[in-house]
Amino acid sequence: MRKLALPLMLAMLLAIGVFSLHTTKAGNAILANAGNTLVPAQRKRALLVGISDYCPADAKPADCAPGGRYWWNLNSAPDVEALKSALMKDFGFQASDIKTLTSKEETTHKNIVDTFKSFLIKDTNSGDIVYFHYSGHGGQVPDDTLHGPNPIVGDELDGLDETLIPSDYKSQEDGSNNIRDDEIGMLLSDLKDKHPDSITMTMDSCFSGSNTRGGEHLVRGSSWTGPVPKVDKAKAVEKSASGLLTRGAATQLGYVIMSATNDRQVAGETNCDGKEMGLFTCALVTAFNGASENTTYRDVFEKVNDQVVRSTRNQNPQLEGARDQRVMKLGAAPPQPYVTVETTGSRTILQAGRLQGMTVGSRFDIHPKGADPKDTQRIAQAEITRIDLTTSILSLTSSGVPPTPDDLQLSRAVETLHNFGDQRLRVAANDLGQSANGTAALKTITDMKLVNAALKPTEAPQVRICHGVCKNELPGDSAHAVGNGFTLMREDGSIIKRLPDDASLGEGIRRSLEGEARWRYVKEVLTNDDRHINLKFRLVPVEMNPNKCQANDPDCNPTSDKATPEFVEGGRMVLHDEDLVQIEFLNTGSLPVYVTVLDLRSDGTIGPLWPNPEVPFGNAEENLIKVSGDKKWQRLPWQFTIKITEPFGPEMFKAIATRNPADFSALVDPPTAARSIRGGMRGQERGAAEAKTEIGQLLLSAAGPQLTRGDLPFMNLGSIAVSPMNWATTEITFEARPKQ
Repeated sequence: MRKLALPLMLAMLLAIGVFSLHTTKAGNAILANAGNTLVPAQRKRALLVGISDYCPADAKPADCAPGGRYWWNLNSAPDVEALKSALMKDFGFQASDIKTLTSKEETTHKNIVDTFKSFLIKDTNSGDIVYFHYSGHGGQVPDDTLHGPNPIVGDELDGLDETLIPSDYKSQEDGSNNIRDDEIGMLLSDLKDKHPDSITMTMDSCFSGSNTRGGEHLVRGSSWTGPVPKVDKAKAVEKSASGLLTRGAATQLGYVIMSATNDRQVAGETNCDGKEMGLFTCALVTAFNGASENTTYRDVFEKVNDQVVRSTRNQNPQLEGARDQRVMKLGAAPPQPYVTVETTGSRTILQAGRLQGMTVGSRFDIHPKGADPKDTQRIAQAEITRIDLTTSILSLTSSGVPPTPDDLQLSRAVETLHNFGDQRLRVAANDLGQSANGTAALKTITDMKLVNAALKPTEAPQVRICHGVCKNELPGDSAHAVGNGFTLMREDGSIIKRLPDDASLGEGIRRSLEGEARWRYVKEVLTNDDRHINLKFRLVPVEMNPNKCQANDPDCNPTSDKATPEFVEGGRMVLHDEDLVQIEFLNTGSLPVYVTVLDLRSDGTIGPLWPNPEVPFGNAEENLIKVSGDKKWQRLPWQFTIKITEPFGPEMFKAIATRNPADFSALVDPPTAARSIRGGMRGQERGAAEAKTEIGQLLLSAAGPQLTRGDLPFMNLGSIAVSPMNWATTEITFEARPKQ
């Protein structure tokens, strides 16, 4: 558990970064300046490359696998589809502004480079907005001329050039036709010479790491395993965090690059309601959809990083360049609390889908077009019956005279009930039948209310229980296998626990799965965005006089403030053992909010940070964050200073903000939650009132099955639906490390 810097078991944080981007659309019109000279208006132009078809049609399956002759096929087309939709809906790009390359013929080395030159460079004028995205395999080749044309030799400290792998590559071992980082740098330099106002580049591929793990999802590339040329360190330069460019190049040249991983990892795919696509791109589109007129690249990156960390523990996105610049320097309309509805024939289509957080079974009130929903009566009610990446199909549910297609066209849908669906932990446990202890443990699992062990063929497991070592483990963990025991592995290949095959197996599995289920539930499911709430938080490293503070001296204050922590190592925040941090809040919404902050640690445990359930009741406004009319950040008192300690690894602070008074800190730990329930009978316990609310029941549902009582209407994890109104969540992630 994170510790207060002083002897109090409390802590911190808060949040809410509500982003929403609805930009005005700028076409290709010609505008007149003051001197009546015609000048081109600012244009937007995007080139989106998504390569899926890598394996030759006549190749054997083993030839198109990690370690085989050819690269394996990917699912990159949905990346391009989702990004094109986001650019048009959220940034005002026109269809003619966007060029997509997805077929095998379109994604050759020559065509990618030629299209970059003709579409992004040739017609770009001063002040234009330019965007380039690549989804596909990434790799490395020796920095020499023996492995294909190389415009710059000897500039790599590790002796390897990072590359994009086109559809007409040679083989996994032969990267002579790959697009080298040097060539990409030259293209960007030529583009910069045209003086566009903004250059953004996003890369959903990996240029290093290991491709040995197939896992539940595909990975996008691997590192070079052959001989490496000798390096002249006097001539070579240090790489950027992604490994694609030299360190500092993006900042110096004035463009921004976001990549899926650092230069030691692989980029993975994920499942978005039946569609496999890049995990990084999925997170990127979600962050784009939630941006506002003042959203910066730093804001987008924080959202991307948070979502990726929710899904895997072995992929760290990277950010290079002008991180505090507004995204593509585009203005936007204020975020709206509704989603537009369109009609096509007999279908009613909601203009938001999986990547915008929509779910099957969620319900909406439909209001007339062109009017503020709060000032109008609904004309219909509807429910989502089918979902895609960026759109959903609505079915009208209200009785009475149905609205006409003309009534529905461009009408406005306001969500009234969000359906989270089945949120039990999906577990594949067939291997347990290989021993008597395992068979008994299997019955324990099937009885757990937090677990779904009866998976359908279409349901991918989140945890796999293997006899011995799992097939797709991340490298380096197999040495810790327990003889003839069992291994619990997440879908990203990380290990939850290794257990011996003895009489304690069932209890060990139960404890491990219960902790994993609770952690995922709070991390992934307890997420909401009420766009009327606009609350941000940040961590501020401090130094403190321990003598005064430990003596409870009223004059105890931080002796000095360091600068607000910059993201390091490609955009990610890293904090070290014994570091001290305080929390600051900024409420730019229209209403005050009440905030509870939870700590989701790398070992899978969850604890309260702020307020502190161990502290007796304060006043009803102890966790109230008022509107910051002067735009100044509000810092918590020194008693809430936090010291970074073990466990080390990726960590998340999640904040829950509500319009109504609430403190949920007592509901995340089973013993204190049980006291809250009992206190609810008397009204004398912290968390007693909150335990009866929808959000409180969401937390209690994950606190442990032992809390289920007939006298409280607890949620069923197999079917969760709550109102999305009046509450919101946000989080910040960082890496906790030992002192160097």
